[in-house]
Amino acid sequence: MSAYYRHAVLGLTLLLTLYTRFAGLSRGEVDFVSPEHGAKGHSASFLTFHPDEETLTRAALELADPLDPPLTAYGMLPLYLWRAAIVLAGLFSEADVHVFDAAKPQIYLAIRLLSILISLATVALVWHVGRLGYPGGPLRSTNAPCPCAGSERTAFLRTHAQALLRYHALFAKGD
Repeated sequence: MSAYYRHAVLGLTLLLTLYTRFAGLSRGEVDFVSPEHGAKGHSASFLTFHPDEETLTRAALELADPLDPPLTAYGMLPLYLWRAAIVLAGLFSEADVHVFDAAKPQIYLAIRLLSILISLATVALVWHVGRLGYPGGPLRSTNAPCPCAGSERTAFLRTHAQALLRYHALFAKGD
């Protein structure tokens, strides 16, 4: 397989990833306003459809001390990343991002853009690991065995991939 073809497939894969992640980026902005918000002068409201998104966002906003996190169900890395995204959004937005209800759309947009970047990095990393384990590429045209089938690098990648797969750990008890 030519290098041009491999790069084209990777490019199409990344474009498909971008398309699926950007679809619904601003989901939640609606024209419906409850009477309570209408009395306060709001002309639009923002609804969240995933409860974890709001829970993690509120926890990231409350994060003041790394030794006393407000939420530990997901570990600390998501909270640190979300807090960094919120702080960066505050640099480029006029809204006060430290007040959750005042800047919901800006906060969610920043967090969803971070999610897009992480998704793209994940796809690129999986592609790269696949290329390392199989030098001919995952779409190679011949059925010849991989020339590196007995190499230490392939054994290392195969062992770690099997250890990380949840189903391998569940169903391969007899090995």
